This record gives sequence, C-alpha cells and structure tokens, in this order.
Amino acid sequence: MRSTRLTIAVGALLGAARLAGADDLYVSGRLERISTPGVGGGGGVEWYHSASSRRTLKLELSAFALPGARWASGGGGATFGFGRTVVSAEGTVGHSNVEGSFLHVYGGLARPLGGPRFVGDAECHFVGGRTASGALAKGGLTLNPRPSLTLQVGYFHSFTGTLGSRLAVAKVVSSRGPRRYLLGGSVGRSSPSVLGIIDEQHAQSLRHVFAGAALPLPAGGELIVILEHYDLEVANRSLLSLTWKVGRR
Repeated sequence: MRSTRLTIAVGALLGAARLAGADDLYVSGRLERISTPGVGGGGGVEWYHSASSRRTLKLELSAFALPGARWASGGGGATFGFGRTVVSAEGTVGHSNVEGSFLHVYGGLARPLGGPRFVGDAECHFVGGRTASGALAKGGLTLNPRPSLTLQVGYFHSFTGTLGSRLAVAKVVSSRGPRRYLLGGSVGRSSPSVLGIIDEQHAQSLRHVFAGAALPLPAGGELIVILEHYDLEVANRSLLSLTWKVGRR
C-alpha cells in the first residue's frame, strides 16, 4: 500500500531541517526495482504552508506504477505547537487496481524530555484496505548532542489487523553547513503490502538500509537524494528517490 509505506528516510532529512518558510513546495520522483514484479516508479508533490510559527498545513498528491499495478493517492495534514509539545495529524486516501480503495490516518506528538536536546515522540496509524488493515503504534527518541548531529531510534508495533509490523529503526543525520547527510536502517517483521512492495499480507522478516543527502540549490532550493534497499523473504526492493524543494517563500 503505497500511501502507508513507512517513509523513514525522507522524513528524517526533512525533519532535521526545521527551516520551513511561509510556503515550501516539494516535487519528488522515484525509480525502483522489485525482484517481483519488476521495474517501476512514480512521483508526487507536497506543499507545506506555515500559517504561523506554531501551525503548519500540508497537502500532497502522488502516483506510482509497477508492471500490472498502479496507485494514486492524495491527502493533507496539520502540525500544531502547544508550548513545548508538537502535535500532528494526517490523512491519505487512494486507489489501486490491485488493492482497491484504501485509507491511512495518522496522529502523533513530540515533546522534549528534560531538555531541548532529548525529545520523545509517539505515533498511532490506522490503515484500512483490502490487502492490509489495522492499527500501528510507534514510539521514538531523538537526541541532539550538538546542533549538527541528530540521532533517532524508534519502534513500530501493530496491535490489530493484518499489518504484522514489528520494526526497530535507527538513523543518524549529520549537518555540514547547508548540507545534511543520512544513514540508517530497520530490522524486524512486517507485511510487504504495508511497505508498498508487493500484494502480500503474510508478515515476514525484513531488513532495510538507507542513505541519503540534502544538497542546497540556488534561490533557496534543495535536492534530496535517497537510496534504499529492502530485503524480505519473498522479494527484494531497491529504490532511488529524488525530491526537489522548490525555492519558494
């Protein structure tokens, strides 16, 4: 299910920036190869609007294709600041010729724990679809030992439905001036349909590694490059994604 794929890598680089202007537009494209059924790709667009220093709105549209399978989705969300606590909510609806219609609803919060360099976060996801449905919770910690370094760990656990997710995640984001670099991975079990790999509901072991970089462009723009590889029992998946942050304020 493309809309519920855990976009761990891109989210880490975007979250490390914290430099959103009044309006930021992200245009993305991806090329991927899956051992079954083959080569595919797609793209999308995301728009962030900072209505105030404590409120950000988001809209997104995306479409992807593999041999014999197509997905399209759209959604929106909002992030609010309440003192030191940040609360976010998002919703996505879409359709696939393989899965039919699907829904993904997300809610989360983050709050410093004892100081600004140590942040705890919690999320809850609900997925409704033919090939995957149920609820998924996530708990995480973020450590900023210095402004140029971010360390994150998290654990995803499904507690109802057919998602079958038990995933531990770790990632490191390092900043060098306007550039940011990412390295991380995840290990555990999950249904391949939750990760957007193949139409397979049976939970199985998963290993996932990723690396990326966010590079500055003229006029306030940015290019985000992410390489990912998933290794499951029934299929392998390699993914290259490019995201262009349009220099728009």
